[in-house]
Amino acid sequence: MSSMTAIYAFADQIKVYKAILDSTAEIQNWLRYHSVHLVQTKNEFGKVQSDIDLAANDIVAKHLASSGVVFGYASEEQPKFNPLTD
Repeated sequence: MSSMTAIYAFADQIKVYKAILDSTAEIQNWLRYHSVHLVQTKNEFGKVQSDIDLAANDIVAKHLASSGVVFGYASEEQPKFNPLTD
């Protein structure tokens, strides 16, 4: 890998880290102002979901999409590939 390629790869990695860090801050804020409640749905693994499960999934997806370097994701709440568009 050339040094320029490594620099760009590292910069992209930093964007992903920042997206995750921003997600955790937003999830923390969500928890500060909301009570957690179970919802009437289960994920594909049979686990009953809570509203924070769904909110956190959406928050992380939003931040990964806005990073500009993540093409898609899968999660416990959505285990199949989910393409991201900003």
